[in-house]
Amino acid sequence: MEMWRRGGVMTVALAAVTIALSLGVASALGHPSPHDQRSETPAFTITSVVYDSASGPFPAASCSGPGALLYPGLTRCLIFTVQNLRHHPITVTQITASLDPAYPSPPPQCAGNNLELPAFSGSLVVAAMSSASTPGEPLTLKDSGTNQDACENFLYHFSYVGDATSPARTHLDLDGAPNPVDVGALVTLDAHVSSDYRDATGVPQGAVTFYLCATDACAETTELGVVAVDPGGDAVYSTSSLAQGANRVYAVFTPSSDLWSGTQSSALTEVVGPTGDHDHDHGDGDDADAVASVHGEGHHDTGSVCGPSDGSACKGVR
Repeated sequence: MEMWRRGGVMTVALAAVTIALSLGVASALGHPSPHDQRSETPAFTITSVVYDSASGPFPAASCSGPGALLYPGLTRCLIFTVQNLRHHPITVTQITASLDPAYPSPPPQCAGNNLELPAFSGSLVVAAMSSASTPGEPLTLKDSGTNQDACENFLYHFSYVGDATSPARTHLDLDGAPNPVDVGALVTLDAHVSSDYRDATGVPQGAVTFYLCATDACAETTELGVVAVDPGGDAVYSTSSLAQGANRVYAVFTPSSDLWSGTQSSALTEVVGPTGDHDHDHGDGDDADAVASVHGEGHHDTGSVCGPSDGSACKGVR
């Protein structure tokens, strides 16, 4: 099972007691760690939007209202959205926010116990090359009970970090022997499942289903049998019932846990009867995207800078 972490930054500006909060956007662009050399593209991004109110207790099923101003003592509703940039699904298990230590700390009246940042914990499944959003989470600048004018025009930098998991990619190689073979003789189909996920222990476990194609395109198939994968990663099926001629066969691996992805071999041609021209293909299913641990961070600052406490001269900053 892969574990990913991603981070990003949202910037928020404060203006006296009336706190102006922009529509927050936190972009989390991460890259694979050194042992995953297959891709240098980010795995996923995190964005967020703040709303005026929640539909009910947190975590809220939905948030409503425009981008909200944040006042001391009032709680607003924030939704994280995760954009999956990979060609396989991921499951986001956690998103947290913190003050970015690379920037100046806010006044004590606007930090520490006076600031409640949003966080997500659960199981957010994000389909391949798609996006999904969390329930609404609370964002609160608490009333310190003291004068909070020191927060005027202070620019917050919030750092988002997310954890996600994904099944490890598998490969399925299929071979048949002997090939060609006499009519009625025993043919042995050997499917070998493996993974290039270096951090996994053991071999992918599950079962392999063998299929016989009615046509070269394999649009119609007949199931030959199902064999459990042994500790060495092999599933072996033998039959003497293949018809005379060129028989197209392939195999499908179904994992027994979510640690591994399923995959399918390429089709091979098993010739039964007199020797003639024939294919002898070795399948190498590669329809699932590469999986390995990745870690990274990125920054995207956005916010608003306001003038006097009446909120005049407010403008967006990027």
